[in-house]
Amino acid sequence: PKFFTPNGDGFNDFWNVKGVNANFNKNTIIYIYDRYGKLLKQIMPFSQGWDGTFIGQPLPSDDYWYTMAGKQKVILV
Repeated sequence: PKFFTPNGDGFNDFWNVKGVNANFNKNTIIYIYDRYGKLLKQIMPFSQGWDGTFIGQPLPSDDYWYTMAGKQKVILV
């Protein structure tokens, strides 16, 4: 879904990026920000995801943004 509802009902309570797996960008880190650019959470794609909180407090319905950064291993031959 394009949204999630972290209200504890067991449906769409966590948000995470789909499509990252052990064979595709497995070392990706996801950074979640508020609309002003404040970093709220850093998650790994294999984690449960973001529960819509900051320092344990639920955040209001709003726009939240994310970036992804991958860690690549470079092999020099």
